[in-house]
Amino acid sequence: MLKLKKKATDSEQGWAEVRATLRRCTAARPDGPIRVKADRLTSEQRATLIGLVREGWADGSFDVTRLGGDRGEFEQLVEQAAGLEAGTFRRERQQDRAHGELVRLGREMNKPGRRQRFEQPGAVVLPRGVIELWQGEDDDRPVLWADDIAVLCYLLACWENGGALGNRAAAVVEEEGVVVVDSRVGLVPGDMDANGALDSWRRAIENMSRKDVGLLTVEKRGPTWRIRRGPALTAMYEQRDRESRSR
Repeated sequence: MLKLKKKATDSEQGWAEVRATLRRCTAARPDGPIRVKADRLTSEQRATLIGLVREGWADGSFDVTRLGGDRGEFEQLVEQAAGLEAGTFRRERQQDRAHGELVRLGREMNKPGRRQRFEQPGAVVLPRGVIELWQGEDDDRPVLWADDIAVLCYLLACWENGGALGNRAAAVVEEEGVVVVDSRVGLVPGDMDANGALDSWRRAIENMSRKDVGLLTVEKRGPTWRIRRGPALTAMYEQRDRESRSR
């Protein structure tokens, strides 16, 4: 069943939402944030733009990709209201992709040549795939945050060293590949995180165990969380091992 969109009306409040959204989302443009003028659009066009802006908001953030097939109309209306040449956003995306490709090629050229790995037992080395999730690729937003990486490194260190780290560790490693933690207590011992930088470890684990991320899998039994390597992380290490053996 098709979901009917709620039609917006042309109003001062709605137009204020449009201006505030565009200022916030385009603040990083080299020539400054986009400024729109209401008199460049008809009342019907303003109502349409107000509705599209509201459709793009969810969970406290605006994302133009939420507009789906209406993105083109949104960009055309913004370009008209801002006095920009038609197709400005499309050309900017093309330029960004071209720049991104040049950056990628530059990184490839600057990478060290293939080498045999000689890692000490217990060392933690993040696969390239984790870094890609962290930095994002092309137009994709990063799906990992810095505290996600820190929590992942702690878990990897537990797995690689056969036990939870820290003098007062709350987590335990009961069997190979499984870290067991009481979610009421905490993951990283206080003596290893005196400033509480990883108090968000629950959110980090939830994020990395999402199906579209797949770095971890979590089995919850009451307050007890049993954490394993997820399918994506397993596949990353398997690929890394294959590449290492082929060198």
